[in-house]
Amino acid sequence: MILALLPLEDGYIVACDFSVEWTSVARLFWREGRIEDQIEMCLAPALETLDGLLIECLAGIFNFVFVDANKQECDDYFECLFKFLRPGGLAAIDNVLWIYKIADETVQDKSRLPLREFNCRRHQGPKINLGLIPIGNEVTLAQKLV
Repeated sequence: MILALLPLEDGYIVACDFSVEWTSVARLFWREGRIEDQIEMCLAPALETLDGLLIECLAGIFNFVFVDANKQECDDYFECLFKFLRPGGLAAIDNVLWIYKIADETVQDKSRLPLREFNCRRHQGPKINLGLIPIGNEVTLAQKLV
């Protein structure tokens, strides 16, 4: 999960993950791209990290958030992360349809049901512009209006 203040020349990125293995790979690319000083890596469960960042008064200042996380908690991530976005900011949520299997009502496993519910709630939610990009396993884009 990533929260970003852009443009990167003036801003920074907060990355949340609990995998030492994957974040060590990411750090190599950050170093190669000479942006490692602009990225704060938080190794902990994301919701814990985000709660701490809200306490630090970072709400409403980020331009962009990207979510590729535990699908059972997708709603919780979205609700929490939207607090971090400034008006006009954009949230991107990855893997929202899992190659359209979320829309298939015959698929009822515990991984896909939370995403189906998440997608239904987003279409009924106020104060956002919503779109879907049909690439990969699909990406939902949500722009915070107010």
